[in-house]
Amino acid sequence: MKQVSVGVYEIGFEQCQLVLREGQGAEFYLVPGKGKVPRIKLGADYEKWESLLSCVIHEAMELVMFRHGCRFDPSADLSRDHSAYMFVMAHTDFSDVCATVAEFLASALPDLSAAWEKWGKDAKKRKRKRRKK
Repeated sequence: MKQVSVGVYEIGFEQCQLVLREGQGAEFYLVPGKGKVPRIKLGADYEKWESLLSCVIHEAMELVMFRHGCRFDPSADLSRDHSAYMFVMAHTDFSDVCATVAEFLASALPDLSAAWEKWGKDAKKRKRKRRKK
């Protein structure tokens, strides 16, 4: 699977690596490896920038809400389905989460935009090469 590291950015009191990968959707890893910072992986195969932006906002918000102790897992969910998480927080927590994510996005978005545009251009080149064969 093709992946491109966009960079490592401050997100509150830690850092987070941002990675583009093939496909769509997104996920984050709290401990992607020994000695590694948290990582957000974003599927880059979207036609619209706002689709990718929605994914990065979603994952950054969820990562920060988890770190703030606001994400809960229903105890009777034997499937451990990630879609079952609940988020509970006071308005002050919400304000802090927003400020933390804003810091991350302000630093990461210019690099993410450039990496995504390059990803799209490279994908078009790969398609043209396949057609010529």
